[in-house]
Amino acid sequence: MAVLKFILIVILVWYVLKLLFRAYGPWLLEFIARKLIRKMEKDFMNRQEEVRKKDIVFENETVTVKNKPQPNDTKNFTYKNIEDIDYEEIK
Repeated sequence: MAVLKFILIVILVWYVLKLLFRAYGPWLLEFIARKLIRKMEKDFMNRQEEVRKKDIVFENETVTVKNKPQPNDTKNFTYKNIEDIDYEEIK
């Protein structure tokens, strides 16, 4: 009798939780997503600010950029740098 009572309680709890998640699940997911997005935006902005502080130095009315962007090497690309590939027929 105790086993049957336990099984019925577990089934009842399962269906109650299922109904609660069905009713409040979308709101809960939206709430969690909004919090994660806010945290990610805040972390991103803090990281961007740290990078800007490290790269730009202000001294005596002059501005010095420490890390200049590297030039893009795709301008010097030629097809002569590529090896020829021989394709064989598959039978």
